[in-house]
Amino acid sequence: MVLPQLLLLLGLICGTAAEEEVSASSGGDRDSPASLFASYFSWRMRTAPEYASGVGVHDYDGALSDPSPAAWRGIGRMCAAFRDRADAILNGGGGAPAVLTDVERHYVGLLRDECAACADGMAYEAFAFAPVAARGGLQVRRSEQ
Repeated sequence: MVLPQLLLLLGLICGTAAEEEVSASSGGDRDSPASLFASYFSWRMRTAPEYASGVGVHDYDGALSDPSPAAWRGIGRMCAAFRDRADAILNGGGGAPAVLTDVERHYVGLLRDECAACADGMAYEAFAFAPVAARGGLQVRRSEQ
């Protein structure tokens, strides 16, 4: 999938804000694509340290992902928050429509769709742990179609 590499590139271009809040900045400031990408990139690296090491971010080399149910619920909530931020950017945040370049609109839309799939999927028990075995699972159903 190309999206993780694109998000990595966007995160590197925009810089990373290690502890940046997920919510848009207070005080009436409009959220920007750059702050959205930086926040998502930072969160994604902290949440999936194995992924971070695999894409060359070695800040979390000594850490492992948290497989607890609470952590999975938190991932769903964060995905929903990022989806909502992307929606606000795409829709102008309740004020006048934001002036976005075609490239910004495209990548904010991609991030929005990625986070929507995560947030929506977390409502289903098998979303994160799809059953895959020699006689059943996505690979078998896919080949029958």
